[in-house]
Amino acid sequence: MRFLCLHGIGSNSQASNTFEQQTAAIRYELGTQHTYDFVEGALPWESCKADLLPHIVEGVLTIEYVAIKNVTNMDEATFTFCDPEQPQSCRQAARDIEGYIKEEGPFDGIIGFSLGATMALSWLVNWYQANGSDVAPFKVAVFFSNARQPYDHDALAMDRIAYLNSSQIGKVIDMPTAHIWGSADPQAEEAQRAVDFSMSEKQTPEGVSETTSEDPIEWDGALHGFPLYLGALGLGLALFLTGIEATIVSTSLVTITNDLDDFGRSSWVITSYLLTYTGFLMIWSKIGDIWRVKTTLLVSLFMFTAFSGGCGGAQSLSQLIICRAFQGYDTISSVAGGILSLGLVLGPLIGGAVAEKGSWRWVFLCNVPAGAFSWILLLIVLPANFPNAPSTQTASSQYKGAGMKIKTFFRRADTLGALALLTASSFTIAALQEGNFDYAWSSGLVISFLVISGIFWIAFLLWEWFISKKDLDIYAMFPWRLAGNRIFLGAALGFFTTGLPMTIPFCYVALGGIVLQVVGLFLFSETAFSTEISAAQYGYLVLAGLGTGTSVAVFYMMVPLVVDGKDQSIALSTGLQLRMLGGVLGVAASTTILHNYLRSRLSATLDPDQVNLLLSSSDAIGTFSPYIQLQIRQAYSVAYSAQVKLAGGFSVAQLLSVAMIWKRSNVRYLKR
Repeated sequence: MRFLCLHGIGSNSQASNTFEQQTAAIRYELGTQHTYDFVEGALPWESCKADLLPHIVEGVLTIEYVAIKNVTNMDEATFTFCDPEQPQSCRQAARDIEGYIKEEGPFDGIIGFSLGATMALSWLVNWYQANGSDVAPFKVAVFFSNARQPYDHDALAMDRIAYLNSSQIGKVIDMPTAHIWGSADPQAEEAQRAVDFSMSEKQTPEGVSETTSEDPIEWDGALHGFPLYLGALGLGLALFLTGIEATIVSTSLVTITNDLDDFGRSSWVITSYLLTYTGFLMIWSKIGDIWRVKTTLLVSLFMFTAFSGGCGGAQSLSQLIICRAFQGYDTISSVAGGILSLGLVLGPLIGGAVAEKGSWRWVFLCNVPAGAFSWILLLIVLPANFPNAPSTQTASSQYKGAGMKIKTFFRRADTLGALALLTASSFTIAALQEGNFDYAWSSGLVISFLVISGIFWIAFLLWEWFISKKDLDIYAMFPWRLAGNRIFLGAALGFFTTGLPMTIPFCYVALGGIVLQVVGLFLFSETAFSTEISAAQYGYLVLAGLGTGTSVAVFYMMVPLVVDGKDQSIALSTGLQLRMLGGVLGVAASTTILHNYLRSRLSATLDPDQVNLLLSSSDAIGTFSPYIQLQIRQAYSVAYSAQVKLAGGFSVAQLLSVAMIWKRSNVRYLKR
């Protein structure tokens, strides 16, 4: 839809974007698919001050002013469409608005503030008087703080000011209208009277404040003060534990598998976590949409804490793998990512220190008291209906409502979609994690896993499309309307392509800005040919890290702004799941590069068993002679350079996501 926007007296549309700022809230709610033409008045006018009626403040008679200058600079020009007391000026303004509508239109709606609202109202009333109500000039009209009754255009033609009265001409505007004003608005009476010209059944518009000092102010569900700090501490701790767990095992894996005497299956300690962590992100997020946020958060945190204890007490690698799988099911990290990133950075450092100086079991056991403390904080601080306002239902009605909710959930749950998504994700992760480790890419197991995952990915998308087209009464796992949102798809691609730069250099968990990523990673790939660490390498990685962090943060913040409120949770979890899949795909590709290069480079020097020993553990380098060690290190450095270039290629691919995200501004400025 296209909207014509008219600012108030003594304001402007372009210099300080005054009216653009004043309409920011309503434009946000309407979404980004609409366009707005902000017209600027032609008559210079002093910056307007609207004085409030005198009122008592602490026993003193007080007169306050609400100045539009608080969003305009003192030396900026401000305008009006007309001098409201001069007939000729008002007549010219009416002609100008008529010209805008004819020359720049058609418009679907009109939005006006103060005198701009009066001019819009005047044009509409006079248009309906002249043309009748058979065809509406707009689909909708919005009036903010209308300042006056509509001008009589016939009177203006005779050089006199006269206003139309709704008691004489009746409700002539036969189209949806919204009249918005504040209870302390000095023109509140005029704004109220303007409603009488519209045929809208609802006479009291939303946004009108009718609260008096005696009215009780109900809590809106938001946390404030000390409960806010406690809630932030509990949630932050939960996110930190999840983030640190994703990487803490990487540097203690050798110690763990050696202690449990099962090095051959060591990769499954990480793979089992990734299978459930990635597979349940979207599923658990959808459950959170249906059930209360507090309930799903506490359940996931409880599972994470309990199975962390199970991991710490595992007596065999099989027990550890099973507990790690349930530990990954917590999916707390689908809530936010800032503290999660800190956990990702500190995980390898803490894991290595604990494994070297103490028992590896504390890598998991330390989560138990911290997770329990976080769980208790969130249980106490978060209201039952958080983040919505408290429920007014009684305990018995809530119990009955919960029973109905359970029945409705199982009746409307997207079971097929959830199973297809989980199967597709699990087989994809398993194939990419096992390829070139225990099985070759050409092996029947890896190929069959990839084929099965591809079938289920296609089935998942077709099923979600079918639900949307048939409008079935099912809570779709992936609302198909997101597939038509180009900006969201661009952000999703951005999530996918940041997965590898954040994963591949395991010793430097990287950060983002696409250009910084590309420059930093490709510069670093050139220094990686050396077996020595130079000072330049740190600088290049800082550059790449700064870029990655910037990109990830932008994608996180962008998604909630470009989708409907009801889709925000599933949209964010989709992005997170794609980031994990991108990371796993990138690691699989980079590992293939490493293995293939080492096999081809060292096959003339080492026998196949020695090469396999090197690929299973880099510690085996110390068993060779100094001359062979130098050759091995040189081969590793060249392979690592190729891996970093692959990460740079993923960063270059983010340029496509930027192209998908970019759109022309939906705001245009007009001046007569």
